[in-house]
Formats: sequence, structure tokens, C-alpha cells
Amino acid sequence: EVNHELIVKAVGQGEQYALGQAGQKAGAIPPEVIASPTKATTENIAPSQPGVVSFFGPAVFALILQHLAVTLTALSLIRERLSGAFEVFRVSPVSALEILLGKYLALGLINLVIGAIVAAVLVLVFHVPFLSGVGPFALTVALLTFASLGLGLLFSIVADSERQAVQLSLLLLLASTFFSGFVLP
Repeated sequence: EVNHELIVKAVGQGEQYALGQAGQKAGAIPPEVIASPTKATTENIAPSQPGVVSFFGPAVFALILQHLAVTLTALSLIRERLSGAFEVFRVSPVSALEILLGKYLALGLINLVIGAIVAAVLVLVFHVPFLSGVGPFALTVALLTFASLGLGLLFSIVADSERQAVQLSLLLLLASTFFSGFVLP
């Protein structure tokens, strides 16, 4: 409003100058119209008004999927490393890439099935509106799962024990909660 008033005063002063130079044609337009020729009015066109559950439901869904994928992947690889299964893998005719692809496929499938169950509960039980198509939603969930499994692999490399892997995954959960806009804007 302060900027609008300053612009109106500046236009009014400019109008006096223009009247002196160009005659009466410049005086026909009021300074308010020159200062703000349009007026912005907002209208909510969303098909539903989000409540607390509808607003926070998708964020909780993403955090559940991320935490589950990171924790399962990190714990799976650390447990295999600590139990001596890696030595068995080294003498078997399976390459490291095949082991990683197997982990990715198995844990990704588990995560996606749990994601489908949680999404169904959100939509059917908690009545969170599903405003997107199934394709973009599935692609987003698959990309989130893929990225989370990668973080779990990173944590399994960094961590020396199962306890440390769980602590790292909880640290990631806290960071995701606080810095994603879920708690703090």
C-alpha cells in the first residue's frame, strides 16, 4: 500500500508536468489508474479444502517411504557384512553389480508394496484427496524409493555397525523432517 501511494503521488506530479508540456489530453487519465492499471483478485480453484491430515498426509507418506528404504538397505548390507556373507559372495559366481541389483530390486519391491498399502490407507481411510494421476504418482514414488535405497547403500558403507546405521537413518529422518518444510517453513 505504501508503494502504491508513492507511485500515485509520483504519477500525479508527472501529470502536472505533462499537462504543462502536452496540454489537456494527459489530464484525462486519473493517477490511480496509471499507478495500478489492474487489480489482482485471488480465487481458490482447488477441488478440495485441505485439512490437517490432507495437508500433512503426503509428507508423512514420503518420510515413511524414505526412512523404510534407507533403514532396510543399510541394515541388510551391514548384517551381511558382519555375518560373513560377503566372503561367500566373493567366492560365488555372482558379481558385485548383480548383488547390488538384487538388493535394489528386492528392497525396492518391498518398499513399493508398502508404499501402495500406505497410499491406499491415506486415500481410503483418511480421505486424503488423490488429485494426481496414477502415472505421475507412481513415477514419483519410484524415484523416491530409488534415491532412498541409494542413501541406504551409502549409509551401509559409512557405518561400522547396525547401531550406527540406525542412528544415521534416524539423523536423515530428522533432517528430512525439519528441513523439508514439514516443521519449519
